[in-house]
Amino acid sequence: LNLTGQRTSSMLTISGNIMNELDTERPYVIVVKFIGESENLLGLTLIDCREKPLSASAHAEFSTIVTATDVKISDVVAVQFDIY
Repeated sequence: LNLTGQRTSSMLTISGNIMNELDTERPYVIVVKFIGESENLLGLTLIDCREKPLSASAHAEFSTIVTATDVKISDVVAVQFDIY
């Protein structure tokens, strides 16, 4: 698993790899949650790959960018991922 993030005052970029360990093709959606110091949800973004499924036993790269107009970047202390 490769997961990276980069933050500036105006933008937060998250990227990584996802692996399909199944023997069948798999559509997926990643919900990326941006969490504040009091464990409050500051915002979220979706990476929707239902129309571009992951092949059997394959991996893919994903990335998302959130801007300061969407989330107060300086308040983000954690990032949480839910994969469906």
